[in-house]
Amino acid sequence: MSEWRQIYVRFYVTGKGEESFLVDFFRQLTVSGTGLISFTTEQAFKQIRAATNPKKASINQKAIPREIETAAISIRKWIADSPNKYAVLVDDLESSRRLTASSEFRNYRESVDRLLNAKPGLASRFAVHFFVNMIEAYYFKHPEVVNEVCGISLTTHPGDVENLRHPKNRLKDLISKLDRGRKYDEVVDGATIATKLDLAKVLDNPEHCRALRTLVAWIWEAIGRERGKEYQLQHGLYWDVTAT
Repeated sequence: MSEWRQIYVRFYVTGKGEESFLVDFFRQLTVSGTGLISFTTEQAFKQIRAATNPKKASINQKAIPREIETAAISIRKWIADSPNKYAVLVDDLESSRRLTASSEFRNYRESVDRLLNAKPGLASRFAVHFFVNMIEAYYFKHPEVVNEVCGISLTTHPGDVENLRHPKNRLKDLISKLDRGRKYDEVVDGATIATKLDLAKVLDNPEHCRALRTLVAWIWEAIGRERGKEYQLQHGLYWDVTAT
């Protein structure tokens, strides 16, 4: 059994929605037999779009975008403050960016690592992960909560929700058809959904939600726990893009 620890994990995100409710989304991970995790969020950067043109890609490798450099400085300051502090850069990976996922990951990882590698031990407490295709996709794994909050009649998606195209737009369309005066608010509605969403239910199928499971496993091991039956961490599939 690992020694009990107090861990601090900060999510660095691109959107206001994630900034406002990620703490609630991961609330089920805050207490375990080996420690306590305190989650915080910071809206710190804009998305990096991986260049598909070889010449542009070469230029991008030499220069760190200003927004990411600012986020990297904040990340370095955060995790350098204590060995019990961890940082996760989280981005939505929309359908249009799935083919460049590995490049997106490398762009983020290498850009931040340039600053972290100046001091040994920092880079190992930093990770890059994605919500695929966006955080709203996971709502379709627990439709009862979405129906309660939004007043719609959503049913459980039969396949892997990480393959849903434009899940946010699907919610917007369903709600607008129900009531012309009602619109889906990703911050307000998302915050309410996040407080009720069952993360274990979202990850109950070991073959689905590989990207989300990979993120949960990284947090799980940060507190010193072995991958077990919880969230299908022991036998579930992981996303090869971020599993490193």
